Amino acid sequence: MTVLWYLSGLTCSHANVTEKDEFRRACADHRVIFVAPDTSPRGQDVPDLERYNFGTGAGFHVDATREPCAQHYRMRSYVEQELPAVRAHNFPADMSRQSIMGHSMGGHVIRCRANFDRLRSDLGANIPGVAIIGAGYIGLEAAAVPSERGCRVWVMEVQDRPLARVAGEEIAAFYQQEHEARGVAFHFGVQVEGADKVANGLCALRLSSGARVQCDLAIEGIGIVPAIGPLCEAGAAGENGIIVDDHRRTSLPDVYAIGDCAEHHNRFAGCKILRLESVQNTVDKAAAAVANIWGKPRRIGLCLGSGPTSMISDFRL
Repeated sequence: MTVLWYLSGLTCSHANVTEKDEFRRACADHRVIFVAPDTSPRGQDVPDLERYNFGTGAGFHVDATREPCAQHYRMRSYVEQELPAVRAHNFPADMSRQSIMGHSMGGHVIRCRANFDRLRSDLGANIPGVAIIGAGYIGLEAAAVPSERGCRVWVMEVQDRPLARVAGEEIAAFYQQEHEARGVAFHFGVQVEGADKVANGLCALRLSSGARVQCDLAIEGIGIVPAIGPLCEAGAAGENGIIVDDHRRTSLPDVYAIGDCAEHHNRFAGCKILRLESVQNTVDKAAAAVANIWGKPRRIGLCLGSGPTSMISDFRL
């Protein structure tokens, strides 16, 4: 189940949302686990500093480093480490599918055209610096738009080049040069280890290389998680996607799967089961699925089980 975190703001407890808002029915209908952490100081003998914004009733999202608060004000560790571990161990939570919201968090969410228009209007003016995590299809497309609108753009990628999963070195080099010519800076071979809020509302990303990238907006472009819950509950085989054969059929009768949600035994990867997140792959799968539904067998060049199948009559590179 998807996990939705709600962080109440300063001087507000978790009851601010659990008692004043009605979310239970919506969460039940959409199979969402709603988490409202109590981020007030923890333990016995908490020092009450007699300040409305720093006493026992205050809510924070950081760990204190100075006495007398360092022992009890451990809210960041609680939210980032302790509580997620308890949630993952005791509840059917899909910890790879999480979202967070709350008081005064700011930022942008993209769920409809109006959200996108607001973000686009801010790029270049109110958001001069953008950091992109991931240099695949999503990351490079996300980097292209703000760079065209005059933003400074940084791209962080764990691999040694862009499009490492889907393109050769020459094509990757071409797209890297095209982006760099438009002012995009790349950091390869790094991971984002954390983020710190700095002055003037800016965010500083901490990289595994020791570098820090300061930006106004950070965008994760690191792939997708397929929403396959209903099909799996119906009995379809699959874990990171719905497994299909070379006719695009799932393990359920008369049910086909195409696109990024479908995984298959790929002969170019030693018959390893994988998903291909690409437009051309989706187009080819759709054509094969429709042909088979119409009774005109059409197969994509895959592997079945542990051994390779014969090469397909309509396989195109």
